[in-house]
Amino acid sequence: MKLRRGRRFTVLSLMVALTATMAGCSAEPTDAAEGGSQAAAIERSASQMHDALNEFSQGANDAHLIDDEELRRTIPAAQSWLKDIKVNPAECGPIMDIPLAEQLAGATMALLETDEGTVAAAAFKDTQRLKDQLAKDDELSSKCTRYTVLRGDKHVAYHLAKQPVSSGAEYSRAHLLTSSDGSAAMQQMVVRAAHGNLMVTISQPLDRKNQAQQLEQATEDADRVLELVRNQQ
Repeated sequence: MKLRRGRRFTVLSLMVALTATMAGCSAEPTDAAEGGSQAAAIERSASQMHDALNEFSQGANDAHLIDDEELRRTIPAAQSWLKDIKVNPAECGPIMDIPLAEQLAGATMALLETDEGTVAAAAFKDTQRLKDQLAKDDELSSKCTRYTVLRGDKHVAYHLAKQPVSSGAEYSRAHLLTSSDGSAAMQQMVVRAAHGNLMVTISQPLDRKNQAQQLEQATEDADRVLELVRNQQ
């Protein structure tokens, strides 16, 4: 992964990277199927999450690592920002109806940010809840491929296009997220991989000339970060 001078993360990058959502989605926990079983959640400390991303960024200059404590300090501002927006159509409202404090209270996280994009890693306490949230996100993403976010007199139109992805993780998704405020458009490649209670999200500005290669590399990177988090001692 090529790293350049780090940049400060934004409210939107926090939401996309660290909540169990591709474009923003909340979900209520459900009980696991009766008689079913699941692997025990892997517990990771804030320092272990930081160390995993630090190891991933070895050999690169100017990477900006953001630890669990610093990320949590942004939650109140992010939650305040979310209260001031509306989503059209209304059925896509859950895209931005994200209880950040609630979702992230049960997670340990870290974020690596560079001019190439963001790499986020999170270890959730409740494996089943993460799986439920990801399933809800799949449902919402399939029906809300186009929506508009309004805040005051400003509006931004979004288009979410699912991309083919092949990963070694239990769960993997990739989307091309296009946003436009009427004067300029931006496209991001978002790759998410989850295994058990661990989740990694990579978000990068789209490389139009090398889109297929970018997707393949981002998927490999997501799998690599999952491995590094699992192997932390």
